[in-house]
Amino acid sequence: MNFHSQNLDERPGDHRGATGSKWRHGRGWLYFGRGDRLRLRAEWNLLRKTRSGSHVSIGADRSEGRVSLSFSFLFVALYLSFAGLPRRLFRKCADYGGRELSLRFFDAAFWWTLWADPMGGWPCPQGRWRTGSFHVVDALLGKTTYHAELLDTKSSVVAMPEGAYPCTVTLNRVWWTRPRWPFHLKQHVGANVEMGVPIPHKGKGENRWDCGEDASYGLSCTADTIEDAVTQMARHVLRDRRRYGGEYGLKLAPRAEAAV
Repeated sequence: MNFHSQNLDERPGDHRGATGSKWRHGRGWLYFGRGDRLRLRAEWNLLRKTRSGSHVSIGADRSEGRVSLSFSFLFVALYLSFAGLPRRLFRKCADYGGRELSLRFFDAAFWWTLWADPMGGWPCPQGRWRTGSFHVVDALLGKTTYHAELLDTKSSVVAMPEGAYPCTVTLNRVWWTRPRWPFHLKQHVGANVEMGVPIPHKGKGENRWDCGEDASYGLSCTADTIEDAVTQMARHVLRDRRRYGGEYGLKLAPRAEAAV
């Protein structure tokens, strides 16, 4: 039998260089049985708000002979798995995906899985009732509805160091409502900038297909005026040029000059 653990607390250390405590966020493994065939793995995260909401789930996987249990509520998250069990104990489980029994609550909704294959698959032989969700707020107040009202449409230009690029800016007032709620949930004035001539900049350079020249063809943003939307478009391109590099002179771009 042997045991080892790992500290996952990434909080910055103090003036003495000490790190966070593994008893706050860490994981551990316990091996026992002939040839350490059986293994128990545990991971915990305490005093930190969980990202996925509150849930309790149990899973079983025949391919690895593993049973797992996960639990989270408010500031406590715990995960346990026990692997190396005889596969004959998992005859009711799928060959690879296993089976999951879970109840979760996040995004103001309950989500359930009732001993179903968590990987799904197509065609899916399991009943639709075995996986689903119930949105509490939607049931009480009705589903949200999107509304938009056109405020203004105008042709303008985006001023760049090498020249001006023509564009069309559309202002819309948008808001969301619920059938059984008398007030707007949220509203704002949004702008869509559609470039008549795309503004060039370097690609991200993260993949083979984005190492060369790229361009911005438009922008959607929150803006109260046409001028504000045009200014945000220019800032957006200049930010990408600083981030990804590239030289763009003061001479007016030929395509932009022809369009103007």
